[in-house]
Amino acid sequence: MNSAGVGRALNCIGCVYYQMGDFTSALSYLEQAMVAQKMALGTSEEAESSLLNFALTQANIGYAKLKCGNTEAVAMLEDSLLVLESVLGDDNVTAANVRSAIAFAKQPISQEAQAS
Repeated sequence: MNSAGVGRALNCIGCVYYQMGDFTSALSYLEQAMVAQKMALGTSEEAESSLLNFALTQANIGYAKLKCGNTEAVAMLEDSLLVLESVLGDDNVTAANVRSAIAFAKQPISQEAQAS
C-alpha cells in the first residue's frame, strides 16, 4: 500500500475513534494520516485528489481538537478551508461545514473578549 492509501486508511480509523468519542485516539490516527498524506503529495499522479484528502484530514484533526478544547483547532480548520474552497468551490457543503465549525470555535473567544 502506498503512502496515500495508508493515509486514507489511518484517516478512516481516526474517524471511527472520533465517532466513538475517543478524541485522543482519533487525533493520534489523524495526525499519522496527515504525515502519510503529506509524503504522498509530492509523489501522487493525482495531485488534486491527494491535496483534497490532505485537507479533509486537516479538517478532521481540527474537529477533534475542537472537541478537546485545543486552541489549535481554528488554525487547522482555516488551513483546511483554504484548500477545500480552492478545490471544491465556496458553495461545497464540506467547505460550508468547516466554515461553520470555525465560526463555532471562535464564538467563545468573542464572548470572552466582550466580557473583559
